[in-house]
Amino acid sequence: MQASLFMFLMEAVAGTECQYRSGARHALLVFVREDDLDESRRPALDCVEKQGWQFVKVKRSKEVSTDTAEIADETLRAAATHALKEGSSIIVYQDEIPNNA
Repeated sequence: MQASLFMFLMEAVAGTECQYRSGARHALLVFVREDDLDESRRPALDCVEKQGWQFVKVKRSKEVSTDTAEIADETLRAAATHALKEGSSIIVYQDEIPNNA
């Protein structure tokens, strides 16, 4: 059985190991290759936490097509392709989420 591709929208706080300002909250888009959505949640969280992110909140998740050629945005397509090959990938949105948001 071929694994599926899942996408997670998350918010997390940059830890001291991140290349972002420590304590800053960012939106993250995480792609994970797994058999089903329930099984993909833990690897998605592990992927983010291993990169130094803390206080991770999953906002949304869904299955996406494994045909990455269908993804118009080059950055999203590259991240999805990387996740299919390596198991997971993260896109960090550069703008910090304000504290009052």
